[in-house]
Amino acid sequence: MGRKKNSRNHKKPKVDETNQDKVNTTYDSYNIEYKNEKFEKFYRLNEIVPDEEFEEFYEILKTKLPVSFRLSAPSTALCNEMREQLYKKHFPTLGNVSPLTWFPGDLAYQVQVSAVGIRKSPEHKQFHQYLVAETDVGNICRQEAVSMIPPLFLDLKPEHRVLDMCASPGSKTTQILQLMHQQCSEGFPDGMVVANDADHKRAYLLVHQAKRMLSPMLLVTNHDGTQFPTLNDNEKNPILFDRVLCDVPCSGDGTLRKNMAMWRKWTPSVGIGLHPLQLRLLQRGCELTRIGGRIVYSTCSFNPAENEAVVAEILRLYPESLKLLDGFTLKHKDLKARPGLKTWKIMDTQGDVYDSYDQVPSKYVKWKKSIFPPTEEENIPLERCMRFLPHDQNTGGFFVAVFEKIGNMKEICKATEEMKKEKDELKECQEMLNSLESDSKDQGDKCEISNTDAVILEPQRPSNGYREEPFVFLSNQSYLDSVKSFYGFSESFPFSNFVIRNDKVYCIPNSIYFVSNKVREYLESRQAKKLCVINTGVKTFSRHDGPADDVRLCPFRFHQEALYSISPFISHRSMKIDMADAKLILSKEKTRFHELSRSYGLEDIPTGSMILCAEDFKFLVWKGRNLINVMINKRERNSLFILLENK
Repeated sequence: MGRKKNSRNHKKPKVDETNQDKVNTTYDSYNIEYKNEKFEKFYRLNEIVPDEEFEEFYEILKTKLPVSFRLSAPSTALCNEMREQLYKKHFPTLGNVSPLTWFPGDLAYQVQVSAVGIRKSPEHKQFHQYLVAETDVGNICRQEAVSMIPPLFLDLKPEHRVLDMCASPGSKTTQILQLMHQQCSEGFPDGMVVANDADHKRAYLLVHQAKRMLSPMLLVTNHDGTQFPTLNDNEKNPILFDRVLCDVPCSGDGTLRKNMAMWRKWTPSVGIGLHPLQLRLLQRGCELTRIGGRIVYSTCSFNPAENEAVVAEILRLYPESLKLLDGFTLKHKDLKARPGLKTWKIMDTQGDVYDSYDQVPSKYVKWKKSIFPPTEEENIPLERCMRFLPHDQNTGGFFVAVFEKIGNMKEICKATEEMKKEKDELKECQEMLNSLESDSKDQGDKCEISNTDAVILEPQRPSNGYREEPFVFLSNQSYLDSVKSFYGFSESFPFSNFVIRNDKVYCIPNSIYFVSNKVREYLESRQAKKLCVINTGVKTFSRHDGPADDVRLCPFRFHQEALYSISPFISHRSMKIDMADAKLILSKEKTRFHELSRSYGLEDIPTGSMILCAEDFKFLVWKGRNLINVMINKRERNSLFILLENK
């Protein structure tokens, strides 16, 4: 039976967006007016920008965001070759692209055309196809420019333990992983990146996004960020993080350029309502940080109730434990930012304005005193915070504050009544977030930055009650001996970091994963069972059920996913080949030995997985009796072939 047609036959008016970044009509194709009187009144009142700049600020919010992206290929060689290809092949035809000079390594770029413009414009067709294909294989990350800013202030090192508290959809997590891997010349960093999300489904989305970085440091968890568990080591000392990113759920009015529903729905009450949740997330993030560690707090909101007010209150609560660092001494000179506000006003939904908590009427009993600005006597240096405004560098809006933990945080005792009230407040925050999410979905919009549903009070589980399988570390299992000898692992390789996803360690597993040293220590710590782990490590080996002769020497085949982390430790199954032969092999699924320019002694090498190296580029194959099979999926194979085509 067919679906009934809508008798009203609504049709969206056609809007030519192929060459326009600005919406020249009062209403867009969803009939949403690019105007909000409350928004304009509130931010004029609080002088979010000087009065003479306000029109420029307000007008750019009505325009489409330019496309921005960064190179995220899993090796330096791939990134360098992609950069060269972009400058030679794609950028000259675009003509309006520029590198984000404040992003390290010349790896991030902004195209002064909207996403719709690139998708619909015939002259941008080739570049659009390139973006889609490389994003699909993980070599490019489509990420809004301002979304790339918070991780840069973490000052990451390869050995750090890092917590991304509200990580989904994962673009900042992948950026953190990349920044740490870039500092490690070969092999894998020693550190750990815990990417947490409270919603079970979004945690799996996070796995899909972050796994593209192919990092053994990644550990994806599913917890309410305000109650993320503290684990102890074997000496009963708490395992704390070196760096914590609190990119908290927010009202998201910094995303107005891509979140159309915000123009219709924005009210100042959303920021007021989310303030308690944002404060609690930042508080828990600080508690989980070691002394001397760094915490970065960020939102994609302009509202001081979600930004400076949260910063001021955490410094009031822990004046001896936290230091607000001056972001302007830490940022790149090309990154334009405005100092945090020292004072502001609060406005309700009706447009009534309040200068202090004493003026608030009884009907707003749930408002927190901490949403109001600090007094001059408190002398809180909020000017050290950074607000990134759209008209400064043609971006979205963001707020960033950087803290250093300088002392232990004393537990704040709360009465049972107060704790119940706080829990009720957080539940109300969640209901507000769910409403915001619903609005975004109604508009068909994917608001990547706001993380609007990134925190759920009670971690969700699938309705069938399924629990994640345990991660069990291997040690002296006999089947590992064949792996060591067949692949020629060096003695320095940490075999204790191999892990499987069930407790049947003495049976040959279907898959073996590899994790970094800090991940292993974390998962082997006391109370590790408190963690709800969704995924970790890189898939390194899969059980091979081929002919008996093929599995006699080793029952496992190697995985492309672990190539860049593990290959420096392998000697027996790695071979250098000519670039011309690499192109030939990548051009099709199977290549016979006699088609190569020379033999390479392949006939004398036992059947099994092999790593082929052409200059600085590597890929995985299955060496058969008289032919070579490429062991990477077709999309990755095509990407690598195109990349090497002009070598």
